[in-house]
This record gives sequence, C-alpha cells and structure tokens, in this order.
Amino acid sequence: MADPQYDKTMIKKGYVRVKGRIPIGKSWKKKLLVLYGPSSNGASRLVKYSGEQAFAEDEPSSQIPLKDVGSALRCKMSEGSHGDGITLHMSDRSIKQFLCDTESESTDWLSVIQTELTRNDNLPSGMFRVFLLPCATLNDSGECILYVTSDCVYIYDNEQKSRQITACDITHIRRYGADGKRKQFLIEAGSKNPTGEGIYLFRTVFHQEIHDQIEAAAERIKKKSSGRQRTVPSIPAKQPIYVNQRP
Repeated sequence: MADPQYDKTMIKKGYVRVKGRIPIGKSWKKKLLVLYGPSSNGASRLVKYSGEQAFAEDEPSSQIPLKDVGSALRCKMSEGSHGDGITLHMSDRSIKQFLCDTESESTDWLSVIQTELTRNDNLPSGMFRVFLLPCATLNDSGECILYVTSDCVYIYDNEQKSRQITACDITHIRRYGADGKRKQFLIEAGSKNPTGEGIYLFRTVFHQEIHDQIEAAAERIKKKSSGRQRTVPSIPAKQPIYVNQRP
C-alpha cells in the first residue's frame, strides 16, 4: 500500500464535484481530488478519494494518469451546474470533467494540471523512482532514483540527481527481492561491496521491474564469467521480506 504521507510530490489537493455514474439526474458528487507529480508511487496522476479518511488510508476511488490526458481546458457547464468547470480531453477521445466552487480555484487547478502535462517525467531505461526507507548505514532517506546498470546498482538523490547516495556492485549483493504485497524492494550489500555492507529497503510500485533488471544483469555476469562468479540469491516472489534494520 502506498502511504500518502510518504509522497512528497503532492502538488494540489482540494474538494471538487464530479458527475455521478448514475445517468438519472446526472448529479454532481463532492470528492477529494489530489494531483501528484512523478514519484515512487507512480507517474504524474490525478487521484480521486471519497474524503479525507479515504485519503489518509490510501483508498482512492479512481485515478487518471496524466500521460492519458491530451489537454485540459476551462469549460462552460450546462445550466444548473453551479461552479466553474474543467474538461480533460483524454487520449482515447473521451472526456472527464469536474467542477470547482470558485473561479480562482478553477484557475489554480487548470494551471497546475497544464504545467504537469508539459513535464516530461520519463526516466532513461534502467532508472526507477523509489522511496528509500531509513536504515542504519545511511543518513539519507526519502525519494531517490535507483539506477541498474550492467554491473552495479546506484542510488541517487531525487532533487540533486548528480549526487550519489550509495552503490552496490551486483557481484557483491548478498540477496535482493521484491515484495508485491507491500510494494517494496530489498537489497542487501555484502562486506566486500566498495561502499560497504548494508540492508536497503525501498518502497516503490516499480519493485518487480527492478527485480527483473537486477536478475537479468546477474545472469549476464554469470554467463560472462563462465560460472566462476557466484550467483546473487533472489528472494522468491511469494516470500515476504522481513528486514532487521540493525547491521
């Protein structure tokens, strides 16, 4: 489960009205709408919640990835629809609409959505957004960039992307694994790792993609060394990860 308290990329949050699913009466329901930038919880997206409690418990009603939105425009709503409307024109040619109570609120929503639509949040191949949980061997925690190369896994600061936090040679990783239920990924670096040993636990929706990239790199190293290099043990996918934070 992605914890909204850990997602520091929340750009805007507020109540809006969206059209109900039942066509009779076409009533507008009050919902909590949150705009997130790209993070370990996913790409830029609009997430709808039933209210504050659902937001705190991370139980969204629905979400709209901004990559599926072609444009966002102010629109004039039909008579009887009180408020200023915004229309999202989707890539599949459908539309989604919501109402704001005031013109200024509508202007704010339109501005932040259009700004996010112009942002290119795609990372190069092998790079993933992760949330590094606090651990005993690092001073850093929070949103990071994890980069898997042919022989190493690098962790970079999300804000200062040139600042390396740590690195793990793939041949010196004791174990690694993905926990799909918790949306977590673990790497345990051995004592021979150039930056030292440590257990690093990440929260990310990209846990399986990271696992597959490291596994593929480990297999290539194994083949290249003709079996002389030891293999890196992967935690089975169905096995939960339990981590002792003490080194």
